[in-house]
Amino acid sequence: MLSYLKLLLKKSLPSAQIADFQCHFSNCRANEKQQQKFRKAMQISPDQSLPISFEFISAFPFMLQVMADIRFAYPALGLIHLSSEFQRHCQLDRSQPFDLQFNLVQGIEHPKGKLIEMRIEFYQREKLCLTNTNVMLKRIKGADGAPKSERARLPFQQQYFLAINHKLARRYAKVSGDYNPIHLYDFSAKLFGFDRAIIHGMYLCHRLLLDKKITSEHCKIGFKKPCKLPQKIGVCQHDNKLLAFSNGDQLHMEIELLD
Repeated sequence: MLSYLKLLLKKSLPSAQIADFQCHFSNCRANEKQQQKFRKAMQISPDQSLPISFEFISAFPFMLQVMADIRFAYPALGLIHLSSEFQRHCQLDRSQPFDLQFNLVQGIEHPKGKLIEMRIEFYQREKLCLTNTNVMLKRIKGADGAPKSERARLPFQQQYFLAINHKLARRYAKVSGDYNPIHLYDFSAKLFGFDRAIIHGMYLCHRLLLDKKITSEHCKIGFKKPCKLPQKIGVCQHDNKLLAFSNGDQLHMEIELLD
């Protein structure tokens, strides 16, 4: 929570000062207690592996440090997480230390503002094990966005549903360390323009990959409409995509399996 209080003080850099940068963290260690809490919160059986998306949680404390860096272009709490892509190159041994390399490309033009691409590389014994690339949007006033194109309605045929609520979101916040106020309470979410709290996008990602027992080495998660709490989420698989939706046609997440 203290990390988020620091992020509240972060201000946008002047355009002339926005530049790409890198950060490196050595001898990082996975938190064994956190892994056990994650297993309990997500009800993972002892014989089931953690999803590839768990490494987002492993890197999250360092991600907060990067977003608090004076070189980071925008206030983190105002960013919209658009996508997260994971690719495993070889197995990461969580019982051993690893290094993290953050590569940031900032100020990318977008119809609705500016993008930041954050590429996180996991190294162990000087060997690249996994990459996680996150794209975040900073909305800019006056940037209205490109005209919406007509999109064919996807065949959302519910295979099962998830019941999610505020208590579950706060439990996940404790496990993941993601205490973004928009996920915790309705009153705190309203401070950031939401009428109700919304579930963590990464929670839905973990849940879908676990429920479908996906062991993909490469997947890309697209975060769509925010999912307000409480909510009943439908889940289905269409070709190589996992979809999470509500009210029949409100798409919240699309996970593309790329291998």
